[in-house]
Amino acid sequence: MASALKFMKSLLLVAILSAAGSAVAQDELRRTFFKDVDAALEAANAVDARLLAPRSYSDGMEAYEAAEEALERGRNIEYVRRRAGEAEVHFETARTAAELAKTALAQVMKSRQDAANAKAPELAREVWDKAQREFGNAIRYLERGDLKTAKRNDIEATSLYRDAELIAIKAQYLSETRRLLADADRARVGRYAPITLGKAQQLLADAERELNENRYDTDLPRNLARQANYEAKHAIYLSEVVRDVRDKDLTVEELVPGEKLVIRANDSYEARGYLEQYGFAKSEKCYMLRGVAGAFMDLIYGGAYPEGRYVFSAAETFCRAKGDAYCEFIARKSSHRPDA
Repeated sequence: MASALKFMKSLLLVAILSAAGSAVAQDELRRTFFKDVDAALEAANAVDARLLAPRSYSDGMEAYEAAEEALERGRNIEYVRRRAGEAEVHFETARTAAELAKTALAQVMKSRQDAANAKAPELAREVWDKAQREFGNAIRYLERGDLKTAKRNDIEATSLYRDAELIAIKAQYLSETRRLLADADRARVGRYAPITLGKAQQLLADAERELNENRYDTDLPRNLARQANYEAKHAIYLSEVVRDVRDKDLTVEELVPGEKLVIRANDSYEARGYLEQYGFAKSEKCYMLRGVAGAFMDLIYGGAYPEGRYVFSAAETFCRAKGDAYCEFIARKSSHRPDA
């Protein structure tokens, strides 16, 4: 009886609004027939039902869109009311299921958020995608009422999300170090600077161990990675110096341990390149080799990282780009350190 009365009121409303103009009538009809279902949709969205109860939510959206389309096309008003009512039921079911999922899947959802915060979708895509599939399976089984299977998927997804999170954290803090060590390996730096390269490799291993033991305390691993980068770069520089000395492109003219180094380049590629492109220069142009001279003394006599940086600085006193017969660099203890 109540349902019939409600339907009669709806028909009466349609008749009254028909005389008021189609646009106004349609707006008023929408407010009448969609008030409850809009509230149900808002409640479902509030608990993330699209993610946590996808089947019921999708059924609700299908009925909701059908009701909207029917209203716009002026179809039978009873059909509109029925489809909106179906959508409301589905959204309420989705809301209930999503609230259950938030409780039952609390652990995996936290792991998922932690992984997302660590940029796992970008930095650990393969493992993240596996976790997403297991998470989706857990949701589907939970929505069907199969709690046992949902729990198995929940456990697997949690483990995968944590793996993805750790991979992403390591990528953020250790990728540059790994790249430098790969470059050093391709350049056979270990043949020329094995001790310094070994330091870099050990620092990387220490940083990775620290992240494995406590992925959320990143200060120490970050500092270890920076030290590893410094040692790897120095190993590469040192190997270049040794190669140049071996090939007689670079000669050590004077060495006062802990005080002074004088090296000479007979055919600096920087000076040669400048001459080929621009002709003679008014000032010295071998910036890399000048830096190598100072860094070489830092490496041998500067002390532990990071205090051992910039203890020495070098100047280029002769340069082939200026017309000199060779390029010469003098490294001495620096009186103006950039980090002092």
